[in-house]
Amino acid sequence: MITRYEGSNRIADITTSKPTDTGWVDIPWSSSFKNYQDVASNRLQARKINGIVEIIGVAAPTADLPYSIQGTVMATLPEQFVPDKAVYCVQQGSGIARWAMTVSPNGNITFGRYGNESGGVTCTTANWLPFSVTYLVGDK
Repeated sequence: MITRYEGSNRIADITTSKPTDTGWVDIPWSSSFKNYQDVASNRLQARKINGIVEIIGVAAPTADLPYSIQGTVMATLPEQFVPDKAVYCVQQGSGIARWAMTVSPNGNITFGRYGNESGGVTCTTANWLPFSVTYLVGDK
């Protein structure tokens, strides 16, 4: 407990709790994705500290993925990492390519809209898809 004083007057007592930390949790890829170049350090991981979730990884598709706005499921998160609302972010791909990542309230992480300045393109098995996304979640 922390007690706050203003001069000699006691103003407030604040109770603090220990931070909660899940540590890094490995999340399995869907059958459509794998660790980029099959390197273990590229695996998909999630961590939650006091309601702040970070998801990291470096992926590659297991087969060429034609351009799509619908999205392909990369993985499904355990409940403790699932956001209350969809989280949308743009990630960098190989070269100047970009792609849209969505983390949905159903737990799915999706990949879509892979393209460059010329428009949508096929994402090949050789493409490099690094990502990092951070968002808030409620108590679960």
